Amino acid sequence: VGPEPEANDKLESVGLGWENSQGKGNAEDTISSGLEVTWTPNPIRWDNDYLRLIYKYEWELEESPAGAKQWRPVNDEVYPEDAAPHAHIGGQTVIPRMLTTDLALRFGDEEYDRICQKFLADFDYFTDVFARAWFKLTHRDMGPRARYHGPEVPAEVLIWQDPVEPGVAPTVLQKQMARIMLDNAGLTTTELVHAAWASAATYRNTDKRGGANGARIALEPQKSWPVHAAVAGTIEKLKQLQPDSGMSLADLIVFAGTNAIEDAARKGGVPVVV
Repeated sequence: VGPEPEANDKLESVGLGWENSQGKGNAEDTISSGLEVTWTPNPIRWDNDYLRLIYKYEWELEESPAGAKQWRPVNDEVYPEDAAPHAHIGGQTVIPRMLTTDLALRFGDEEYDRICQKFLADFDYFTDVFARAWFKLTHRDMGPRARYHGPEVPAEVLIWQDPVEPGVAPTVLQKQMARIMLDNAGLTTTELVHAAWASAATYRNTDKRGGANGARIALEPQKSWPVHAAVAGTIEKLKQLQPDSGMSLADLIVFAGTNAIEDAARKGGVPVVV
């Protein structure tokens, strides 16, 4: 094949892909990575044939026409029902092949083998696990459930969706108690304001994640971000105060910061309510 499309002096190659002089240049004449495998006799049907074949046959190493290492059933002895349709030539079939990474599920690790055998024995369980993994893969960066719309939104709330319970406003008594606790905690105005600001700054507008809700700054990965090293000690002290405050940690972090601003302003002769 010629140079990669972006390096070709023909601008149209960027859209058309690699130049290939083999036969008609596509379909059965495609030049690819050199690995030529077909995993299942029913490639357009959702089933368990992939794992079924991995465990049904014994496998031996071979080289593809391009010299790549891949695996075939021993002596190519395959039952007719396991032959796969040729991807491009009607009426022809091919013998299933596997990559080393495929067979590693069976031979490479006892834990993977245990999981795969459970998948193979219980197709409904496998389907459910796969559906959940696929849903997470395609929705993880959409943000909270409030951004989901349509009739297919699942009723189940999943932990990776970072669920946060609806907030309850602190009472006047809770605020008074918290002020006393904060005054005795030995934390400076700067430390408290910095912690509240850093907590809010964990918010990402791309997927509506982080921010003060849920006190993400006290959790991984935000707590280990280098930019938060300066507030780690303040957050730990606030975590110690939180059980006696009657507030959530998220509320206490925000309250401590706003209270510190109000206190500093009041001392400067400019009373404000934040």
